[in-house]
Amino acid sequence: MAGPSRSDDPTANGVDRTRAWTGLWVVVVGDVGVITAAVIGVLVTYKSGSSAVAAILASAFTAIGTTTTAYFGIRTMSNATQSLVGKSEKR
Repeated sequence: MAGPSRSDDPTANGVDRTRAWTGLWVVVVGDVGVITAAVIGVLVTYKSGSSAVAAILASAFTAIGTTTTAYFGIRTMSNATQSLVGKSEKR
């Protein structure tokens, strides 16, 4: 008979890992949505001969860069905080 699995007794590491993966998936799905909207916008404006293609692409790159940077910044600060709390509890 097998012992208990992680899902039977979630620890702080397991919960944090789930939050990290969930957040990453949210960022990836959001980035894919922005890319899809940008491609559609470029195709529509390119056919009409508009010069708004550069504005659409710049906005898309800004949105993708901002959300991705925010995610990794939040994860970094969360990890740093957890390591500091872990060190202070050992004292």
